[in-house]
Amino acid sequence: IEANQKVIQLLEPIGQQILTMTPAELATFRMPANLGGSSPSIHKRILKKIYGPERGAEVAADLFKDPIAVLPTVLARLKQKDEEWRFTQVSGGVGNLRIL
Repeated sequence: IEANQKVIQLLEPIGQQILTMTPAELATFRMPANLGGSSPSIHKRILKKIYGPERGAEVAADLFKDPIAVLPTVLARLKQKDEEWRFTQVSGGVGNLRIL
């Protein structure tokens, strides 16, 4: 959950920056190395966890190849998983429900 939140925190400002760019800026935009963070492994590990080992590696590569198209979808998916994981953590998961 914490690593996923860190990736969301790295991607949100980039997404906001993209929204304010001119067409010329969008045409030359390149995703910052390591998403502007200190470690490349965090975002790759999270994307593999969410999308699976093979697809996660593809998504990570696509994020750098075409960030304008891929970033909104990836960010939405990360936020969705964050909500799911936090709900599961709070509720203890369906399999861990206790009857009092």
